[in-house]
Amino acid sequence: RIPFGKQVGLGTIIIGAGIIIFSILSPVTLYTENNIFTLIGTAILIGSIIVGIIISFRAMIKYNKGIF
Repeated sequence: RIPFGKQVGLGTIIIGAGIIIFSILSPVTLYTENNIFTLIGTAILIGSIIVGIIISFRAMIKYNKGIF
């Protein structure tokens, strides 16, 4: 149970970190009027969601023998 929880928790932390980074970079775009910060934030958000879901699903498949 502990390794499963650690891996799913790691996936959740990665997703949360991506959301936090995106939320920090979005207001920067408003102050600088440069859209590059929104593009970078969006790329980080999408990447972190994909990596987090992959890590979580790998743990589910490994320890639960399936996603559900």
